[in-house]
Amino acid sequence: MIKQIIESLNKINEVSDWIITITKNKTTECFYVLEELETTRTTNTTDIEVTVYRKIEDNNETYMGSATITIPHKMTNESLINLLQDAVYSASLVNNKPYELVKGDKKLAWNSKNILDKPMKTLDKIAKIFFEVSSPNCKFNSLELFYYINNIHIINSQGVDYTKTINSLEVEAIPSFDGEKQKVEIYKYYRYKKVDYKQIKQDACDALNEALSCYNAGKLKEKQKLDIILKDDNVLRLVRALISTSSYNSVYKKSSLYKLNDLIQKDAIGDLLTITLAPLSENDGFDKDGVLLQPVTIVDKAKLVNYFGDNQYAYYLGVKPTGILKYTKVKPGSKSITDMKKKPHLEILSLSGLQVDIYNGYIGGEVRLANYFDGNNKIPLSGFSFSGNLNEVLKDIELSKERHLSTVYDGPKYLKLKNLEVL
Repeated sequence: MIKQIIESLNKINEVSDWIITITKNKTTECFYVLEELETTRTTNTTDIEVTVYRKIEDNNETYMGSATITIPHKMTNESLINLLQDAVYSASLVNNKPYELVKGDKKLAWNSKNILDKPMKTLDKIAKIFFEVSSPNCKFNSLELFYYINNIHIINSQGVDYTKTINSLEVEAIPSFDGEKQKVEIYKYYRYKKVDYKQIKQDACDALNEALSCYNAGKLKEKQKLDIILKDDNVLRLVRALISTSSYNSVYKKSSLYKLNDLIQKDAIGDLLTITLAPLSENDGFDKDGVLLQPVTIVDKAKLVNYFGDNQYAYYLGVKPTGILKYTKVKPGSKSITDMKKKPHLEILSLSGLQVDIYNGYIGGEVRLANYFDGNNKIPLSGFSFSGNLNEVLKDIELSKERHLSTVYDGPKYLKLKNLEVL
């Protein structure tokens, strides 16, 4: 099929360049309802996408457009050429500044060792761990487990021919507490880079405790200023927001907030952020354009030291592309979470969405569930919001030495922001 696609592309004069992406997906899935196995499913699919590029001359200017289509598995040569010509026409409607595709000169392959040797057996074992910590009125109404093996092969018209295999383990859980007053449910999603049964058990216990806290949660009695502790994915969301305008795209469009060597934490007296973007794993060798991936430190001790971005905008700026890096590493702090929690604070357990506006210096969020520590007692609260001046709170943040490890993040599990408005 690939040979047929390439031969067809070479017959269309308007095609200046192309990329073919073949993705083979193997999944193993287990679905539990009320802690009973209801369905298992395995899939094995192959998807083929073709991106065509077309250069157009207009008023002595050269433009380049692109369009991506999905190719059915069986097509006649005539049908295939017609489909590709439709894509070429769509590409002619896009007028980007021209750029060169990534060049390659040899085949390369990255093969990953599977996380799970016996997927169905391991998923069942993980499910049992979740259910073993349950009780009759505090349990998992729904538990869905997914094991993915993704084999990605890209070929382009400039000699790139790369293959990689990435696998991941994910769990979606709906813990609930059924009490006298009402029944409450919450939603949790976990992405595991490796099978760590101790961590999985801790996550299951924490999820059930959050459901209980949600049942017992009260309301904040008055507006006040408090320290806020973010954890896990919300730490990642804040960190990614802080570097979001430091991409090549932002620099090219003149929307980047920081220049190289600028401080993203000015007049800092707390922990300094060091942020590195990296491949998802050692087997994540290239991105969708064929850029070979390596870790890149973006922020070093609060100072912006590198921009990052894809092949297109790197070409426009005349710099080397870092590629699309989806893994974020943050250097942990030196303080334990026990020390971070000694003073009154709010530990956020669930947010409707962390809101970060780095242009206007704002941070805030609608809190679904949090634990309030008043200095003596821990009290669950819900239904309030917090807000503050981002630039002010970044001056004195605390990063935990405890780490959170997922398929997309490795860094401090907890981050404390001080003196925010809570109402």
